[in-house]
Amino acid sequence: MMRRLDLSYEEVSQFLATTYFAAEFGATVKHLEDHRAIKYDGYMKSDRINEIWKAISVVGKTGSEEKLWQEIQDALNKSLKDLFLAEGEGFRPNVMRIALDDDKVHFHMATSAMRKDGEYLLGMKACQHVKSNVRGFTIDSAVSSATGFPLHFSVLRQGESNTDNYQRMLESMFSHRISRGETKHAALNGIIFCSDRGYWVAPLISHILGLAGTVFGTLKRTWWVPYTYDQKKPNGREVIQGKYGRSCFLAFSRWKRNMMKIMAWRSGTGGVALAMNTDNSGDAEEATMDFCFVKYGDGKWYKSTTITQGERDLKAFQREIEIPPHSEEVAQQIRDYLLEISSTKVKMLTVSDLDFSWFSLRMYSLTSSSAYASLRFAAPTIPSDDEIHDALMDVLDYCGLSRLLREGDAEETGTGEGDEEDNSEGENNRDVMTSEFVKSTVKSMKTIQPDDETGIESIIRK
Repeated sequence: MMRRLDLSYEEVSQFLATTYFAAEFGATVKHLEDHRAIKYDGYMKSDRINEIWKAISVVGKTGSEEKLWQEIQDALNKSLKDLFLAEGEGFRPNVMRIALDDDKVHFHMATSAMRKDGEYLLGMKACQHVKSNVRGFTIDSAVSSATGFPLHFSVLRQGESNTDNYQRMLESMFSHRISRGETKHAALNGIIFCSDRGYWVAPLISHILGLAGTVFGTLKRTWWVPYTYDQKKPNGREVIQGKYGRSCFLAFSRWKRNMMKIMAWRSGTGGVALAMNTDNSGDAEEATMDFCFVKYGDGKWYKSTTITQGERDLKAFQREIEIPPHSEEVAQQIRDYLLEISSTKVKMLTVSDLDFSWFSLRMYSLTSSSAYASLRFAAPTIPSDDEIHDALMDVLDYCGLSRLLREGDAEETGTGEGDEEDNSEGENNRDVMTSEFVKSTVKSMKTIQPDDETGIESIIRK
């Protein structure tokens, strides 16, 4: 920058410090400069900043020399390669996981300016970022998953796809391996590339696998993936219905010398995701998934017919409560206590969420979220002289929610005679209905005895 822009070292340092300062606050330099609460001493004036940016926008524009952003990008990647990817004498190859994803940079570009000037973006590819609904360009970044160290950066260029940029990045990062003709077929051995579904297309996967690399990540619905969802014409693929319970579907596909595991994951709440992995480090014949989507089979032991109901309940408690490493006598006392609780006071209905029994039970139960919402809306409307006030106060105090119940008489809580509230009819009805619900529930709770099943049933019905 000093040579191409004819700047001093002090000016370059001040320019970079000011740019990073504005980026940290997500504001313009002019806004920070004029803000009364920000001490702007030592940073570059906004007029000078704009002059440097204008100079950057024309460097290399005529084609007689390399564009400045390309030169800076190449210098940065060379330094990163020397720091984190170099293989000197005595180097021992090991497994490296590289997460490659895109950084969406926002840039307010004028359509008229782009039409007049084909080099308006200096060779960078303009795009519309869908999620944020703004224009800009994209920088693909490769980072070490284990350390977080940056390994490579590459701006998506005009006329290129994400696949082209991905391929150029991996060939630049590992050019010292790929250039060796006798070992090119194993150049990416031990390198695991982790990316999301926007990158994984068949040509890129074939290229990486052809260099003995490993691919890992989510997938789009495409012709070579055996699973699909929400499609009326699956073309021979298995359609995963999202409306059913949580499930995992597995398939295997042979790609050259690699065995690929393809998985369809149904969340149980309507969502379906597709993923793949070709990591064969655990088994020479079968690809293994080295991440866990769900504790698959966690509830199988509960449905076993070889153990008694008491043993099921005790095991459920022991899975949730860690027994401290005391003497065997203390551990036995804890187990006896848990057994007593599980057999006399609690009935285990399900041991995991989002399965079929969980959905069925939730339909007819007072869940914690609905109970809290009812208390939060109704408790402030109950005056201190109400017959259920004291009982409700005991319950809320035990739960650590006593703040929900206002203390004081009806006049203090704003519900006494003569008070007129400017609430809508719908809000008043909601408060009355919720208040009556809480009152009926608390009244039922007051009549419950430890072994009174009738009282418990009355609460469930209410």
